[in-house]
Amino acid sequence: MFFDKLREYLGKGEKFDVVILDPPSFTKSKRSVKSALSGYREINSTAMKILNPGGILATASCSHHISDEMFMNVIIESSIMARKKIRLIEWRGASPDHPILPSMPETKYLKFGIFQVID
Repeated sequence: MFFDKLREYLGKGEKFDVVILDPPSFTKSKRSVKSALSGYREINSTAMKILNPGGILATASCSHHISDEMFMNVIIESSIMARKKIRLIEWRGASPDHPILPSMPETKYLKFGIFQVID
């Protein structure tokens, strides 16, 4: 659904001031991390292409097998693919009502970034 709708907007030449990506988890296991990263790369680069100059991309991952560093790298790679410059406005994780338990790494699952996408 995410992929098809984004491609549809791109194909029609539609542009937006803000795009919010909040997909379901793209991976439930370590075995599928590579394909999950590919999926995140595709939706983020396509989203960047449909933003007006100076537009805002709010993007999230709730895949606990994807680390903050991996997700940030995917967003950087997406900007390169889209030929866009990005500026990080804010980086967040889960709110306090979703505590992170140090003994359970899977509780640190949510990554959320807000970026300005510059032409």
